[in-house]
Amino acid sequence: MWTLGIHGGVDVWTGSVHKTPTNWMHDASAALCRDGQLVAAAEEERFVRIKHVTLFPVESIRHCLDSQGIGLGDVERIFVSSRHAEYFNRMVNNWRYGARGWMEGDYLSRVRGILLDEFGVDPGNTILLGRHHVNHAHSAVWLSGFKDCLCVVLDGWGDGLTGMVLTFEDGNLKILREISERGPAALYLEVTQILGYDVFDEYKVMGLAPYGDPQVFADEIDSLITYGTEGNFAIANLDNNSLKSARRCPGTTFLQVHKDAAAALQQSVEKMMFHLITFLKESTGHRNLCVAGGFFQNCTANGKLLDSGLFENIFVQPVAYDAGLSIGGALQGYINAAPNPALAGNFMPHLYMGSDITDEDETSALLESWGEVIEFARIDDIARQAAELIAAGKVIAWVQGKAEFGARALGNRSILADPRPAANKDRINAMVKKREGYRPFAPAVLEEYLHQYFCVPAHVTSLPFMVFVVAVQDAYRQNLGAITHVDGTARVQSVSRETNELFWQLIDQFREITGIPMVLNTSYNNSVEPIVNTPLEAINSFLSTEIDALFISQYLITKKPVAQSYTIMEYLVPSISWQYEIARRPQKGGTSWFFRDRYADSCIEVSRDAYDCLITAAENNTPLGRMEESVAVELYNLWYRRIFTCIKAGM
Repeated sequence: MWTLGIHGGVDVWTGSVHKTPTNWMHDASAALCRDGQLVAAAEEERFVRIKHVTLFPVESIRHCLDSQGIGLGDVERIFVSSRHAEYFNRMVNNWRYGARGWMEGDYLSRVRGILLDEFGVDPGNTILLGRHHVNHAHSAVWLSGFKDCLCVVLDGWGDGLTGMVLTFEDGNLKILREISERGPAALYLEVTQILGYDVFDEYKVMGLAPYGDPQVFADEIDSLITYGTEGNFAIANLDNNSLKSARRCPGTTFLQVHKDAAAALQQSVEKMMFHLITFLKESTGHRNLCVAGGFFQNCTANGKLLDSGLFENIFVQPVAYDAGLSIGGALQGYINAAPNPALAGNFMPHLYMGSDITDEDETSALLESWGEVIEFARIDDIARQAAELIAAGKVIAWVQGKAEFGARALGNRSILADPRPAANKDRINAMVKKREGYRPFAPAVLEEYLHQYFCVPAHVTSLPFMVFVVAVQDAYRQNLGAITHVDGTARVQSVSRETNELFWQLIDQFREITGIPMVLNTSYNNSVEPIVNTPLEAINSFLSTEIDALFISQYLITKKPVAQSYTIMEYLVPSISWQYEIARRPQKGGTSWFFRDRYADSCIEVSRDAYDCLITAAENNTPLGRMEESVAVELYNLWYRRIFTCIKAGM
C-alpha cells in the first residue's frame, strides 16, 4: 500500500505568485511510504531553490513518485498535513485556484485540482486532512524504535495550539494534553527578533548563547514566566520588559549585552522544557521519550535532555520542524487504513531519501560543458583522495548518492574539512558561508569512536542525525578546535558503515592518515541558498565560493587558475533564476534597473552595464564575455546571491 504525505501551501508557480506569510505552511515537503515504511522524502526548497518555501510541493511529490517508479494513481491514501478548516481563511490569495477565504471542502478540492493539473490524476476521496501536532507525533513515534513512549510536541503555532502531549502504547496514540498558551518556541522567536534576527533564525541565537552570561538577564526573563503545578506555564508579554535594552539593529556588531540576552533566553527555555517534561515523566512513568515540533530543532536543549537521565531512551525526530509533517502524514495514511501495531519498534536508520546522483555519463557530460573553468578526473578511490586533501588542509565539497531529507547535511551534500585547526572554522565561515564568525561547525565521527571523543550516555551507541549538542571529552577539546564550541560542546553526528559506507570510508581514511576518526561537516550551500541538490548546483556553489575541491560521484573537480575569482565570469553562460525579473524604474537623472523577486516581493539594484551584459547573454544563451572589472565583481556577487545561475562555460 502506497501512502503519500504532503505539507505546504496551495500556490503553484505560474510566473506570478504571492509569498505565503512565513508562519503559514512553510517548509513545504512530501514523503512516501510503502506498507508503512518510509521510502522517499524531500523538501520543496531543494528543487525551487527558495529557503522555507511555502508553495505546494509539486516537485517533492514528483521526486517521491519517480524514485519508486510509480504514478500518483498508485497511491491509495494522501494525507495533507494542514491546519484546521477554520484557519484556512488566513492563508493568502491563491493566484491559480481562486481567492481568499475557503472552508475545508474548498481547500481539499484545491489540492485535488493541483494534483489533477500536475499529475493527470484526480485522487478523489483518497485525500485526508490531518491535525498539525498529531502529524508531528506520528512522524516521531513510528520511526523511534519504541513500542511505547511519551511524546511531546512543541512549536510556535499550529491549529491554534503551541504543543501537544501524547502517549504511544500498543500501536495507539492518545492525546493527554493540548497546549494553547504561548510556549518556549514563541518566546525564543520574540527574543530572536529583539536580537536583530527574524523567523527561522533561532538557531543562530542558540549558537550565540554560549558566549554570554545567562545571569545578566535571568531575572528579566524569569519575571515573564509563571510555572504551574502540572508542568504548565504562562508567559507574559514582552512589551515593558527591560530585556528590550538588548535590542540590536540587523547587520550591526554583536555586543556582550546581546550575547548575555541569548544566554539567558536559552537557559529559560530549557527550564520551561524540563518543567513540563519532568512532570510528564513522573505522572506517566514512561521510560522512553519522543519529541517533535520546531522547538526541538534546539540541539542544545536536546543535549541537556539526553544528559539528564530522565529517560532510558530519547528520540528526537530529525526533521522536527514542519517539513517533517509530510512524514507524519504518509505514516498516518497507512496506520489509519491498516492499523498495524507491529510497525511500532521500527527505527529510521538514515535520512538519505532525496534526489540521487547515479548517472555517471550524465555527470561526465555536464563537467565537459564547464571545461573552460574547471579540471576534472575520474578517481577510483575517491574516499582516499578526499581524505588526503582534507588532511593537507583543503576544504572540499562532497556530493554523493541520495540527498538528505531535512535541514542538515549528513555526508552526501556536505562541505568537509580537518576538525583540528580552530582557524578552519573562521575560514569556512568567511570563504563559503559568509556568515557570523561565532557560528560553530559540527563533527562527523565514526560510530565506533563516539564515546572516546564525546560525553554520551553509555547506553547510547549512535547519534546519526546531528540533533544533540554534547560535550567534547576534555582530553580532546584543544586538539579539535574547529568543531569544539566556546563552551566545550559539539553538535555531533556518528557515521555508520551500514548506512553510509562511502562517507564512513572517507572518515576512516582520514583516521589512517591523521589518527583522528572524524571530519568537520557542514551543509553544502552558501548563506542565501538551500543545500545543493544537483551536480549543476554543486558546480555553481563551488565556483562562486573559495572551496578548494569538489567531489561529485567518482569525479574530482578543481578550478583552473585565475587571477581573481570574479574573472571567470566572462566564460559563463547565465540563466536568470525563475523567481526574478528585471524591473526598470524612472528617476531623476535617468533609469534604475532592479531584479525583482516575484516570490518575496523585494528588489536588488543592478548597474546598467551589468544589466546589459547579463540580459544579452541570458537571452542569447552565450557567455557573458569580456567586461570591466567592476562589472565582473558585480555579476559575481549577484551570482553568489543566486539572482542568476550559470548553466555551462564556453567561449
